[in-house]
Amino acid sequence: LLMGAPSEMPLMDAVASGLADDTRIIISTSPIDEAVALLTNALLYVGNDTSLLNIAAACNRPAIGLLAQSDPLVYSPNIKAVSVENDQIGVAGAITKIPPKRVFDAVYKELSENTSPD
Repeated sequence: LLMGAPSEMPLMDAVASGLADDTRIIISTSPIDEAVALLTNALLYVGNDTSLLNIAAACNRPAIGLLAQSDPLVYSPNIKAVSVENDQIGVAGAITKIPPKRVFDAVYKELSENTSPD
């Protein structure tokens, strides 16, 4: 599930177009109350430092924050930071310096620790 504001549709379309053809994906520009309901039932949230990251953490869901404009967040144990190097914090466009493999590894670790096989 990709969630964002209607203004982020071009970005979500670009992400979806880069996925394998057999990947099932839902793109949602749902209002915030529906987004909260989705987050409440999510296995994991991954995104930048926005309200959705904080809402996921508040819903007691694991949340991986991609951080480039602020220091890693430490106020919730539900948020795990994947951030740029300290000298890159606040630099425009620095989020693109976070290697996808670091994000994937964080997702894999979180899902491995917090899900059980059914």
